[in-house]
Amino acid sequence: MLDAAAAVGGCPPVLAPSAIDLVGPLLAAELKKMQSYVAGFHKDWEKWGCTVMCDGWTSPKDLILTNFLVHSNKGTIFSKFVEANGNTEDSDYLFELMDDMIERVGAKNVVHIVTDNIATYRTAGRFLTEKWQHIFWSPCVAHSINLIIKELCEMAGPREVLSKAQEITAFIYNDQKLYPMMKFFTRELDILHFGPTLFATHAASLESLASRRLDLKKMFSSKAWYRFYASMNTKLKKVGKVIELRVFDDSFWKKVDQVIALLHPLFKILVFVGEGDRRSMGFVHDMMYKAKMAIQANFPEEYKEYWVVIAKRWDDQITHLLYLASWFLNP
Repeated sequence: MLDAAAAVGGCPPVLAPSAIDLVGPLLAAELKKMQSYVAGFHKDWEKWGCTVMCDGWTSPKDLILTNFLVHSNKGTIFSKFVEANGNTEDSDYLFELMDDMIERVGAKNVVHIVTDNIATYRTAGRFLTEKWQHIFWSPCVAHSINLIIKELCEMAGPREVLSKAQEITAFIYNDQKLYPMMKFFTRELDILHFGPTLFATHAASLESLASRRLDLKKMFSSKAWYRFYASMNTKLKKVGKVIELRVFDDSFWKKVDQVIALLHPLFKILVFVGEGDRRSMGFVHDMMYKAKMAIQANFPEEYKEYWVVIAKRWDDQITHLLYLASWFLNP
């Protein structure tokens, strides 16, 4: 393979290292280089402090893993992972995992620890701050906002609208003839948009669907649609007629706009904190305040119901001294 690549570039043949060299001296040299690189992070932790991040996820093979990363001024490095199968509901187990990680990094170097926003992690975080009183704990902002959006999406009104919107996109995307027709009328733009999380994807796709409503109305009133409709079997015709009537139903689009007005202020924060090229801690307090004010303005009678959902995942967890100080010091 190396010879073929060299030939394309007009280079002389390349002598590949042997398997013994790869697993022996070459691997040892790379390990030494990496250890030297990581040592530079340790010096930064000692000087400026660091944040330990604990991220739980499920692998494609259904293994429940907990990743530990350390973030500082110098950047973020992966430290280790642990198979936590069957133990993520045990706060004491999670506390021991995180406590061991703090000892590994050096307790005097750790300023902040971030975890998922679920009950067992919150309890383990409280145990940590009781043991290490100089360390702040907070849940992941992105995970917290995703849970807020999830709970709002599961409320009766938004759930119905999202379900009907998803039926439109599923009907279009699941047919190999209807999908190209949609692309023609939207000038090659897609309706489905993907966000950083599942429920953010619901919000993004709903906004995209709403922005393409005129294109969809043109499509479902076109000769191409009527020809396609005539070719469908009886069962699909029933579904197609429901979708067609829904696209022309102004009351449906009014409800879509209402759900967007509810989710968009929170979706903006989720996108902001998900962008890895900026530090977001100094902004999220103000952004959430503005999001709540936008929801209050959009829903002057119902906003308190939505604020309760936000408070459940935000107040006393994200709104604490570390975030408030970061917001206050943000120029």
